[in-house]
Amino acid sequence: MQVNSKAGSFGCFLAAYAKHWFSAVSGGLSVPGAILALFVTRWWQKALWGVLAIGGALSASYSVWLQQRREADQSLSARSVTDQVEIYKVGARLACMAAHSIKILVYATKPPAPDWFAQMVASHLASHRAVVLDVVIAVDLSSVSAKFWDAQAERYGIYRNLEVQGQVRRFMFDTKKPIGFDLIIVDDIHVAVGFSPVAEPGQRNKEFALHFEGQPRVAAQFRAWFDNTLLISKAATPFDEAYSQWSLKATSQKNA
Repeated sequence: MQVNSKAGSFGCFLAAYAKHWFSAVSGGLSVPGAILALFVTRWWQKALWGVLAIGGALSASYSVWLQQRREADQSLSARSVTDQVEIYKVGARLACMAAHSIKILVYATKPPAPDWFAQMVASHLASHRAVVLDVVIAVDLSSVSAKFWDAQAERYGIYRNLEVQGQVRRFMFDTKKPIGFDLIIVDDIHVAVGFSPVAEPGQRNKEFALHFEGQPRVAAQFRAWFDNTLLISKAATPFDEAYSQWSLKATSQKNA
């Protein structure tokens, strides 16, 4: 993940520190000092305001530290899942939290997720018409057969049955070097990554999965990679276009 160098600059620290310090010395800490100042001598007034300034400095330091600690914990927290059924349950649960977008990358020669996963996602799309599902299937197209396309059509039928195909955008990423992980990104908030055995990317049984729930910083980085690397660069071809190209090649090879 990229780190924002400006966010860690000394100037940003001073700005955050000053914000918390002024809040401390002009907020709750100033009230008892102002009341006591009515009953003590000028020397004690100076001492009280000095104590207030020191207390504000300590409070500001703690507030800045606490904020950074919470942000760091949020950015780095992830949960690991190894149970096969639970891996897909986590992915489905995150997908069903979507309010705007679901982005899925799968390395597979056949739909790796069970049918109930697709049915849950399709049902969510049916009840949330603003949600768009982008699916990128990474596979070596030169090695697939007609059965591959039949499996894709069968899986797509789940979405057609619920009349949500207009919310589904499918792409093909032609690659001879699959790296063996599946990815789901939900609303720039949630991410789950499922890892297949290196020798058999795309198989239904995953080694384990990591999910980052409620992690907008992590999710935004994954989403940027997904969009820039696969979609904006046009490395991923629209599904119908990829099928047409494959069909033409298959026909020409058959007639040769």
